[in-house]
Amino acid sequence: MKKVILFTGALAMTVLISCKDKEVDPAPATPEPVTQQEVAPPPPPPPPPVPAPENQDGTSIQVNSDGVSLDTKDGKNKTKVEVKDGGAAIEIKK
Repeated sequence: MKKVILFTGALAMTVLISCKDKEVDPAPATPEPVTQQEVAPPPPPPPPPVPAPENQDGTSIQVNSDGVSLDTKDGKNKTKVEVKDGGAAIEIKK
């Protein structure tokens, strides 16, 4: 019987504590409106870089997941070699 009374008392205390009126914090004060300040306009963007002229004579090599490409040009002579997916192609122009 004592256990039932103690259990009931503990349950009543728990209910009283959990249902107690909690203090409500007042809402934060509204911030003052911000006045617009004059801001200097951003500087204009820099001009785009001038692309370098492509060198007509020389050698270029390209390696990617598809294969390898080699181009050589010297004056009127041109050599082009491509290796892709296990096959090869060679082109020579004079």
